[in-house]
Parts: sequence; C-alpha cells; structure tokens
Amino acid sequence: MIDLEPEPIAILIELKGTDIKRAIEQIKNTLVLFSHAFDKCNKVYGRIVFSGGTPNIQNIPAFMSLQREFKRRKGSLIANEVLTDSVENIC
Repeated sequence: MIDLEPEPIAILIELKGTDIKRAIEQIKNTLVLFSHAFDKCNKVYGRIVFSGGTPNIQNIPAFMSLQREFKRRKGSLIANEVLTDSVENIC
C-alpha cells in the first residue's frame, strides 16, 4: 500500500511464468483476505506479469470478473508479458 494521504492506493503485483489462472486466483484471494485494508484505499490496482504467450487473457471469465472488481475499487487490472509502469502513471 502506498500512503498518499489523504488518498492511499494499493498495487497488487503477481509475477508468473505461464500459470495465468493461478495468478488471477492469487490476486483475487489477496483482495478477499485483505479487503478491510483495501477498503481504506482510494484506488486499488492489479498487475500480472507473465512469460510465454498466453493469448486471449482478456477473454478468461475469471480475469474479466477480477477486472470488474478492480474497476469497482476505482483502479485497473493489467496483464502482460512485459509491463512497465510507475506510480506517477498509476496515480
């Protein structure tokens, strides 16, 4: 969690090889387990970095459901083989 008073944000990052479904499951479980902490955040973001071609990740129902959850928390979920991001770009 990044404490940017008065608007803290959270960024969940999952590094995976080719097991995208496991990454989705782990991020979802983290959201549930620490829901009380994330409720205090102004925005919550998720990032999945994987290696190896995983085509059509955007069409996996669990991924789409998780995207909706991040959108509900005023953030976003991105999954890609190469991911470059910075706090300045997120905020």
